[in-house]
Amino acid sequence: EVFGLARPELAGLLSAPWYGLKVCAEVPGEPLAAVGGFSITAQHGLEELAAADTVVVVGVPNAFGGEV
Repeated sequence: EVFGLARPELAGLLSAPWYGLKVCAEVPGEPLAAVGGFSITAQHGLEELAAADTVVVVGVPNAFGGEV
């Protein structure tokens, strides 16, 4: 909720938005499968992570088949 939903009830109380949300992936524009039968398409590449104040990483079991 903090990252993805607008909070219009807080308009006027904050001088700026809490967060600017950017979804990043190694290959921007390529749909990524998500649990629940939907997909999400990142609009930004991994280079955006260097300028981020907060990074949220989704955990997946054994996604890389070994040590990372």
